[in-house]
Amino acid sequence: MPYYPLLLHCLTVGTILFMVVMLLARFGLFSPDRTGFWILLALTISLLINPTVTLIASDYSVYEHYTRGTVVNETLIYWVLLMSVMGIVAFYSSYLMTRPFNNQFENVPQSHVVLIVVLLLFMAVGWNAILRYRIAEDSQRALVNGKFSGNTTGWQTETHSFVIFPCLLLMAMKRYRIPGLILSLAYIAVRLYDRSDRFSLVAFLMAGFLYHMIKRGRRWPSALHCSLAAALLIFLVFRGHGRTESLNRSDLNLSKVVGTAFVNLGTGPDTSMLPTFYRESDLIEQNGFTYGTTFLQEIFLAPLPRAIFPWKDDVFAFIPGVRYRNEFLNTDVYFAKSTIICAFYGYGGVLGVLIGMAGLGWLMRKLDGLLKSETPVIPLVWAVMVLATIWMGSLGTVEWWYKVIMMFSLPMFTLLVVNRLVAGFVRRRVTPAA
Repeated sequence: MPYYPLLLHCLTVGTILFMVVMLLARFGLFSPDRTGFWILLALTISLLINPTVTLIASDYSVYEHYTRGTVVNETLIYWVLLMSVMGIVAFYSSYLMTRPFNNQFENVPQSHVVLIVVLLLFMAVGWNAILRYRIAEDSQRALVNGKFSGNTTGWQTETHSFVIFPCLLLMAMKRYRIPGLILSLAYIAVRLYDRSDRFSLVAFLMAGFLYHMIKRGRRWPSALHCSLAAALLIFLVFRGHGRTESLNRSDLNLSKVVGTAFVNLGTGPDTSMLPTFYRESDLIEQNGFTYGTTFLQEIFLAPLPRAIFPWKDDVFAFIPGVRYRNEFLNTDVYFAKSTIICAFYGYGGVLGVLIGMAGLGWLMRKLDGLLKSETPVIPLVWAVMVLATIWMGSLGTVEWWYKVIMMFSLPMFTLLVVNRLVAGFVRRRVTPAA
């Protein structure tokens, strides 16, 4: 791994991110209740802290592992540095020039019967996914190149997210706060045994704390909330994707758990998006761009069950980049993440990064308009839920982040639609005939 080019990367990215911090602070946007803060945090960890600590420790083993098959030379490092800087500048230029959404919501009466029925239905589906398909040893989940190919489908296992919005909404409503808290604690306790997904559990806890913070008009969370979130994050990072029972060892102590977790966050695979960026950008150059069609595929075709629609991944396969991504990319990058900047690079190179990051900046700034204490409870819970996904969503692919948000959001969309239909039906029934 070339030392001086990587050092130049750290110095350049560090300078750019420091300027971003100054700009956000100047405009009052440097706080956890703003989306730009979480994008900044994610990019700082992955594109600055991780390579800096790697240089200081002179331990390139993780970088060498995730760049196997790619020659990481000065040209590649400088090219990825250029894409990173362009992506950061495009995002924050758009973010700072965009006005937040001015939320004006129609006051539709909320039926408590509709609320309870819809939430219970989604929680039943979600708990079925958790107990039957995620923590059960006989769930027969099989993934081939990121696609579900066993007897368990993607819908059956990914619907565990349906529990998150109902729990957050119940805790946010004074009338149902105690049942919501009990259900939330049960969700966290059971999900600790889920080896395949650590992100959503941390995001769930963060969303609860962020809602409490915003609703009270605060810009920063309390020390207690920060400590609880940090404790859960340290535990999950230390555990990795292994079984929770494997931690019952006599040689474990608090200092060892915390130390291992911080080492992993500094130089481990959980934050090593930069070497994957090197590897993936090289593969993209060899096999071609997708031109954003994989995102369209995720929106319109991914919800279809593969057992009935086996051709759903092949609609855009006439594009070489799409065919390669569908068949080989996940295994060629060793199932690692490479930041949202690299994801947009795969859409269309330099133009993909500029357009994609600028568009993302516009969307994130619009979302800031919902993150206010006066926002009605349902849209505020949803906005906070999306806010809690940014720190990890911006380190993965656009398709994965979209899927996470949609699975989190389906209960909310259903509740709004059903409630509006019921309210319209009631109005028609009570309106006298002319």
